[in-house]
Amino acid sequence: MAAALVLVAAGMRVVGAAAGVNVLNGLPRNRTSTGAALVDTAAEVTAAVGVAVVGTVLAAVFVGNVTAGNWSPEQTEQFREAVTVSGTVLTLVSAGLVGWAIRRTRPAVEASGEQQAGAPSAEPSEPAKPSEPGDRAEATEATEASATRTA
Repeated sequence: MAAALVLVAAGMRVVGAAAGVNVLNGLPRNRTSTGAALVDTAAEVTAAVGVAVVGTVLAAVFVGNVTAGNWSPEQTEQFREAVTVSGTVLTLVSAGLVGWAIRRTRPAVEASGEQQAGAPSAEPSEPAKPSEPGDRAEATEATEASATRTA
């Protein structure tokens, strides 16, 4: 059982690192610090929720002192049941969240896929202007200037 938990923990770290990199790759360069902080916060919150769920299920199912060295066969079975139930609960919650995220993003993906697939649009499209290194700085200066004028 311990080997299974080690494999799950290692897999979660790999997936978490890949997800964090993908989040940061999707952000503008001037927002990566905020993105990194959000990824770190999300990891901390989800770890805390996982520990709370496992601890709650363990407290509800296991009778006796967890730290006692001499468990009875009944306590050993209760502990195994608690680990199984908490793992199932976490898996179902995770699957639900993934399903929700897929359903939430699917309309946006389908809409962009239709446009990219050559669906006719109502207005003629203009050729894309190549971005210049100064474009972002000029846009920032223009935004700051308009904010200063309105203040």
